[in-house]
Amino acid sequence: MVNKNDIIIWNDFDVKDYDIAINKAVVYAILSVPYTYDRLGLGYDNDGIRERIKNITKGKVAEYLFELYCKSKGIKISRKDNETPFWRYDKNDFIINDMIIDVKNNIIRNGNTFIKDEVLNFPALVPCDQVNGHIKPVNFAYVFTFMLDNDFFTIDLNDDTLQYISKLNNFCCGKQLDSKPSYFKDKESYFREIFRKFGGIKTQKIVIINNHPDLIIGGIEFYNHKDFENKFDVVNSGTLFKYESGYIRTRVGNYMTKVKNLEVFKF
Repeated sequence: MVNKNDIIIWNDFDVKDYDIAINKAVVYAILSVPYTYDRLGLGYDNDGIRERIKNITKGKVAEYLFELYCKSKGIKISRKDNETPFWRYDKNDFIINDMIIDVKNNIIRNGNTFIKDEVLNFPALVPCDQVNGHIKPVNFAYVFTFMLDNDFFTIDLNDDTLQYISKLNNFCCGKQLDSKPSYFKDKESYFREIFRKFGGIKTQKIVIINNHPDLIIGGIEFYNHKDFENKFDVVNSGTLFKYESGYIRTRVGNYMTKVKNLEVFKF
């Protein structure tokens, strides 16, 4: 069981490393969105594509920061199979001490700071469709992280570029491929081409970084199907979780427990 002294609030990161993480995440999000399942039903128009790119970016930033945190603390962490290619569904798997780790990040809205007593009551969420019908290995665990959604980055893509990405998305229908798409040679030429063709901005100006929110590591759940179903409740889409300084609204069905019911993240 997690108590407030077990909550990790990480903010002694190198800002340059953080900036690199955000830029890497944005590039990955733009490349991968045509092949990413639209779980939230945001759609394929410009607004939907823009929002989906932002959401993918946030998840990847949390993943990169978690890796940076572990390395800064001397925790030996590695990718399970290197980073997932952008044309395949992202598994977010790390290896720590032979344990397969899947990072689940939640964005906290309308808050200014994290209070450890509050974090204990945050919901640890896993989408139902990532659990039901999936067999997990015995050495599998979820790590639950949180970040404040205080507009810490802005992605600047013009409408023509978004329409191009949207056409790819409609063509691919969010389905993964077995091999690299035929139009793609390398990241540099891809970005150079779409921004030359549609009058967009240079790659390095795609993202504007406004600030660097802390990464919160709430706890870990070592997966056992029977224990998981006993500890985690099923919550329907649209459920609103309120607390003193903000809220989380679920948009899909999730398995949920509170952070205080998790195990302490300790390696």
